[in-house]
Amino acid sequence: MTIPEVTMKILVDNAAATGLLAEHGFSLWVEADNKKILFDTGQGPALRHNAQAMHVDLDKTELLILSHGHYDHTGGLPDVLRPPHHIHLYCHAAAFLPRYSIRDGIAKPVKMVPQAMISVNSLAEDKVHWVTKSLQITDRIGITGEIPRSNDFETTGGAFYFDQDGKRADPIRDDMAFWIKTGQGLIVCIGCCHAGIINTLQYIIELTGETRIHTLIGGLHLLNAQEKQLQKVITELKKFEINTIVPCHCTGDRAYAHLATEFNCIKGYAGMEISI
Repeated sequence: MTIPEVTMKILVDNAAATGLLAEHGFSLWVEADNKKILFDTGQGPALRHNAQAMHVDLDKTELLILSHGHYDHTGGLPDVLRPPHHIHLYCHAAAFLPRYSIRDGIAKPVKMVPQAMISVNSLAEDKVHWVTKSLQITDRIGITGEIPRSNDFETTGGAFYFDQDGKRADPIRDDMAFWIKTGQGLIVCIGCCHAGIINTLQYIIELTGETRIHTLIGGLHLLNAQEKQLQKVITELKKFEINTIVPCHCTGDRAYAHLATEFNCIKGYAGMEISI
């Protein structure tokens, strides 16, 4: 029997298989390089239920990576970080800032909830790794840290602010991705991709020197993209060597339909398992 290099299970997503809970959020379980990695935690309610149904023991999590500090990616932290555990947390310090999404003049808090902040503050100092620059966890696994915004057509994907009055724009600098090197190319895992998928892939290729993208999985935050921007993103994506895209969470049905016409796309959902 061939042993897979990498195993991935989507634990939380906006869509879910029968018997699993769907919620607006994202969480991905990854086993690679003898590491058990949890990437984001969803809003919270769906995480442990789905993990148990998918035979994932969250208490065996070794590395916990946060893509950014929004509530729909960090809400499950208190459940995952309940003692006893031996988890090392990797995140950006800006993940804890107050932040809002403003739509139709109404400001909605999207920050990390207080219980999640408390659970992080309870960790021993040597268990928390503040990531700003790129960081290698193993020879094959790395985290981007802050992603340079190098083009003029990608946005954060929404009206995000540090204040309720919409005067201080939030660039979501804490947005991070992580990658895994395989013999078939990179696996790139993204949470919401507020830094933009083109910026993200260009930076990871620059960091790794690997141009082949075997699997791109996670939220692309193209839900609110205008048609012109969406077409530009797809045009630029076609310049990369991408084998498979697994769009999840905040990608949006319209964007998925466009992507599916140009790429080998498999729509993500809680319950999906991928072995490479």
